[in-house]
Amino acid sequence: PRKPLSTVRGEPQVRILERFETDLASALRAPTPDLGTTIDIYVDSVVRNISRAGNVLRQHIAETRTELQPEDPALSALAAAQRLLLDAASGHVGEVRRSDPITALSLVARTVLGACVQRALAGSGSPDGLSWDRWRDEIADMTIGYLTRPTSA
Repeated sequence: PRKPLSTVRGEPQVRILERFETDLASALRAPTPDLGTTIDIYVDSVVRNISRAGNVLRQHIAETRTELQPEDPALSALAAAQRLLLDAASGHVGEVRRSDPITALSLVARTVLGACVQRALAGSGSPDGLSWDRWRDEIADMTIGYLTRPTSA
């Protein structure tokens, strides 16, 4: 039998992941004028959701301590985040100056999410000393810089 999903303050993890997907989809729904705005919106939504879910993430990792299985809701949320960013940035692919823009955008989606999760897991012990707002701005700037810098030969 499958182990029941953990809850935080009575809310199942799967519901928190569903809210993450819904919030991200809502944030990225409106067309944006450029790639930078799309990335800013993506990073802001990911940071807002993940920073609130630090306790859930720590609890999930403590309970599973194994490799995620394909049916794990967390992997579904990761795939959805990547798809949502790719869809939202589709009108701005020409602004991506990497040799493979779709791969670059996919890497950005997963890297931002992974870095955010790592920071949330560290809790108040994050060694950078930055507020979530400042961290969000730095990550967005770094990401936009990567996407708009040409691939070196």
